[in-house]
Amino acid sequence: MKKRGFLLLFCSACLLFAAEVPQLQVHFDQSAGEIRKQLHGSGYMPNISEMGNYHKGNDFFRKLHFSMSRTHDQVLFNPGERVVDTVCVFPLEKLDPEDASNYCFKPTDFLLSNLVSCGTLPYYRLGVSTENTPDDHHFNSEMPKDAVHYAKILAGIIRHYNYGWADGFKMNIPYWEIWNEPDIGCKMWKGDMAQFNRFFVTVLKHLKQEFPDEKIGGPGYQKLCGVPLGEKNLRDLLALCKEENVKPDFISFHFYGYDVYGYLAYLDRIRAILDECGFKDTEMHLNEWHYNFDWAWRTWDEVRGGGGIDSAAFNVAMFAGFHDKPLDVACYYGAGQCNIWNYWGLFDRFHNVNRNYRSMEMIGKLVAEYPRRIKTCVIGMPVPAAPEFKSVSMIAGLNDAGNGGCLLVSDFRGDAMQREVELKHFPANARTTVVRFDHHTREPVPVTPEIVDGKLVLRKEIPGSCIWMATFDWK
Repeated sequence: MKKRGFLLLFCSACLLFAAEVPQLQVHFDQSAGEIRKQLHGSGYMPNISEMGNYHKGNDFFRKLHFSMSRTHDQVLFNPGERVVDTVCVFPLEKLDPEDASNYCFKPTDFLLSNLVSCGTLPYYRLGVSTENTPDDHHFNSEMPKDAVHYAKILAGIIRHYNYGWADGFKMNIPYWEIWNEPDIGCKMWKGDMAQFNRFFVTVLKHLKQEFPDEKIGGPGYQKLCGVPLGEKNLRDLLALCKEENVKPDFISFHFYGYDVYGYLAYLDRIRAILDECGFKDTEMHLNEWHYNFDWAWRTWDEVRGGGGIDSAAFNVAMFAGFHDKPLDVACYYGAGQCNIWNYWGLFDRFHNVNRNYRSMEMIGKLVAEYPRRIKTCVIGMPVPAAPEFKSVSMIAGLNDAGNGGCLLVSDFRGDAMQREVELKHFPANARTTVVRFDHHTREPVPVTPEIVDGKLVLRKEIPGSCIWMATFDWK
């Protein structure tokens, strides 16, 4: 942890971690690469089990412009439907995986085809969903009896969705993930980590032999970041991969918390471990992440709850920070409609969109319409200690024509009543619009733009978390 007196200067998608007044700058004349759409993925896709009753799911989803959606837990989000999980697609493990009649593809066909029709690709988690039954009653998380046989079942699923086998598709699904959170115990894996590592490597090796061009990895660690045992689990898995002469195309892991700066620092640590172990080409996937102040705060609280304004501001801060870290893919874990987890998903219990949805909509607009990233800077201020973890974050882009821009500013839990952003090399003829999103509103509201001495003045109505989106047009 950095000492409190250390001053920070972050450029591009930058973060400031304190409640004081920083210097904020946007450089309209300096490119910072691209707004990386693969950092705007999700763990949510339109629900099909209630589609007959609730017809707006696709319309709401399209507006978010997610690049991909991970399929984990879709059984939980679609009650009564036999989707995605290996035990649903191939119910009897003892049967012949080369016989297409032993697979039940149709429910998952519909789920994924509907997702693709919305402009989003599946990110397919192979294995099972989280089994939240009592500790002594887990059924689907049993270790497969024969890892090679199980790998052949998974190969049938890949063949069906990417190669057209068994009246299938050519969806070009970009990633295939072996398992999820084997490190949390019986809810996901009824065995020890040594047994899991052997299973993972056996399956990976078999699948890469048949599909050398597919990106296959895993395993969706839950306890990796900042946990010594988690780092040991990763090193043990990589050591076995090296011993068996097979490389995962990506390592996936999860994060739930509210320390923006602390978590982003962990990403550097994970990259260092992969490089040190000889896996420099292995991608890093944060394929579950969500704001979580405290597990007891998974409530409807409008500020600190899982769907409150703190969560929304955290989402923008993380997306901005991802752009300056060695992260290849990020998928926001948000549940859809009609399930008990709505208090921290994208919709409330009345099917209304919540603040998480609005923050993802703002990010999606930046991703879809302003892909040419430009330099932003936050200058000054010390890093705060827990439990505050306040931050100011910015990310900006231009449209492809170069005659319009967009700036997202997140003030996460900040006390200051205004922020000022210096607009460097700002086009003189630009027209500016600004919306503000805070605790008082359920959606962003237009405010009068204020540009004073070359600085965009962003005001709050109350202290605390706030998001501003400014768009500029100089056509």
